[in-house]
Amino acid sequence: MVRNFAPRTKNNVQIRMKKFGATLFTVLLSATVVAEQLPSASFSYFKYEGKDKRFNRQIDQMHQYMNPVISGFYPDPSVCRVGDTYYLVNSTFSYFPGVPIFKSNDLVNWQQIGNVLDRESQLPLQGQLMSKGIFAPQISFNPKNKTYYITTMNKGIPSVFYVKTKHPEKGWSEPIQMKRGGMDTSFFFDTDGKAYVVYSHIPFGGPKYDGQLAIHMNEFDWQADTIKQKTYELTTGSKCIENSKFIEGPHLYKVGKYYYLMCAEHGTLFNHSEVIFRSESIYGPWSQFFKPEQRDEMPLSRCNNIMMRHIQVEAETQYDVKTSDKYELIDFTIDGKPISFEKAPVTNETNQNIVYE
Repeated sequence: MVRNFAPRTKNNVQIRMKKFGATLFTVLLSATVVAEQLPSASFSYFKYEGKDKRFNRQIDQMHQYMNPVISGFYPDPSVCRVGDTYYLVNSTFSYFPGVPIFKSNDLVNWQQIGNVLDRESQLPLQGQLMSKGIFAPQISFNPKNKTYYITTMNKGIPSVFYVKTKHPEKGWSEPIQMKRGGMDTSFFFDTDGKAYVVYSHIPFGGPKYDGQLAIHMNEFDWQADTIKQKTYELTTGSKCIENSKFIEGPHLYKVGKYYYLMCAEHGTLFNHSEVIFRSESIYGPWSQFFKPEQRDEMPLSRCNNIMMRHIQVEAETQYDVKTSDKYELIDFTIDGKPISFEKAPVTNETNQNIVYE
């Protein structure tokens, strides 16, 4: 068969392009009509529930529980207790809404009651990478004005701020910016009515070696919502290892006549650990209060057990919890070998024996 092809001229090309465009428009229009006729999908609620086989094991629920107590993506937990209710919050980085908040009456069974940062005015994330956003929120309660506070950082801006509420289930305030502060801010409300904010920052006079940071503190005027100007340097790191680095994540506690300062060191590098300092005055001097030999075996301090009442270890660890008059003792069973944290002498930086009262 012989076909005659019209010569390829400018007019022929234009005619063909017009025909192709008309055909494409018809196809797209037809697809649009069909799509409009199909039912649309919408979701008002979505729930994911893990079914890991490890949770099928039988345990004594009166004395044992399984980790994790909250499954999923919930880093950097912070907990406070008011009455018989515990509240827990987590980092969310560049996800919206930000900072989920849970409540519990036993530290094991948790129910999410909302998100702290659930409005764009609270959580601007435009242009931020996934590794930015909200870091290390800390929740605390001031009994003097019966108000809950959450401090945090929006790293992509950067912005250090806190929000507050009298009813965690009913929503939180707009962010209140801190004119003074740094990384991992944390409020502490003392029994005398005074309040403080602690955080990680560059040491006074600058670092003496690469990676050196310090824990700084300012007084917090909770009645005026302002951070006072004077800054106190509490520590530039522990002395149990030479040139300790990246001290951060500070939290203050008061037990009896002593103040306790709990911090993390060495970031996510080798020798990462929790370290404990204590002092009879919140302004110092602060001395180390922990067992240095635990750093190589398990980066935990005995004080963590007393202060936090909850220690995270590997997922396959099973907890046995005992209740005493003063605090909870947690016995760990790892690979069938019991690890028990009982009262034992600890050392400070002068290597003097100290017995916990």
